[in-house]
Order: sequence, then structure tokens, then C-alpha cells
Amino acid sequence: MKPFIKELANKDKEFQEIIKELINNKTVQEMKKYRQHYETTCFEHCYMAAYYCYLICKKYHLDYTSATRAAMLHDLFLYDWRVRQDR
Repeated sequence: MKPFIKELANKDKEFQEIIKELINNKTVQEMKKYRQHYETTCFEHCYMAAYYCYLICKKYHLDYTSATRAAMLHDLFLYDWRVRQDR
């Protein structure tokens, strides 16, 4: 895992508690095998999206728990979308 994610994991315990069940899920862990943007994995991308969603929703007194969990799963796919899939 990249250093900024490890640092974030130690920094914000409430955020970690909200997504703990999801990030420990076997299927979610498999997102680490697929690139999303350049050198960023799908897992890292979703993790950061979830954190920013958490911060924004909390600031505006929205349902940050549901939004954070949804953001963590927003790109849950287990294939390389850059490779054409013949049907």
C-alpha cells in the first residue's frame, strides 16, 4: 500500500472504522490487482475517493457514513477495463 494511504489509515480512526468491514472484504482486496489511473490501483483510487467524500459530507452535515461506504465501492470491478472483452 502506498505511504499516503498508510498515513491516512493511522490518522483518521473514524474514517477507518466506517470502511473497515469493506476494506477487509476479500473481493474488495482483489481491487488491488487492477490499475485504475496510471500507477494507482482501483483499491487506492476508491480509498482516496471515499476519504474525500467522507470529509466533504461530514463538513456539510450529510450522511457521511453511507456516502463514504458507497464511494469505497464506486468502481468495484475485477477486470482491466483497458482490455477489450469479446462477447
